Amino acid sequence: MLENIDINGVAKRLNKEFEELIDERSKIRAEMTSLTVRADEIDRKLSGIQKTLQGLSLYANAQETPAELIKKSPVDLDGILGGMNVRMKAFLPTVDVRKTLTECCRDILRQKGDWMTAVQVRDALFAAGFDFSSYTSNPLSSIHTTLKRMVPNELETETRAEGQVYRSKVVEVVVS
Repeated sequence: MLENIDINGVAKRLNKEFEELIDERSKIRAEMTSLTVRADEIDRKLSGIQKTLQGLSLYANAQETPAELIKKSPVDLDGILGGMNVRMKAFLPTVDVRKTLTECCRDILRQKGDWMTAVQVRDALFAAGFDFSSYTSNPLSSIHTTLKRMVPNELETETRAEGQVYRSKVVEVVVS
């Protein structure tokens, strides 16, 4: 039976099929490389768009007017002026001093006038431009700690489905 088989013909066909498969594999690998490069480019664009959307959502979720981060503080001339009348301080020059995290949280909750989660307070602080670079812990944990310290004197708190929520205490004024 081996005499009827054309070994040279079989070898040529197999060699041709082998070369075609090598060529096809090379084309597929080149296409894969091109697709991988395109996928990486799309991933970078998606990441940029996601960051932009996060930034825009901070502004969308912030109150209408961002909290002021600077307060006016009288120049400390107490030592120099000694016994000068306290009423004179109104005429003294002021310097700009950055508000503390507590003061900013207080302002945000007062302006909102409604229940807010710590995450919403954080978003409002970011939207207002509060600088957390000097904080050693993560901003959200600093905000949680600050809000908890303000309860019960300044803030009311409730536990809801979305977690702990806070609002500025409503002060009732009784007129007699």
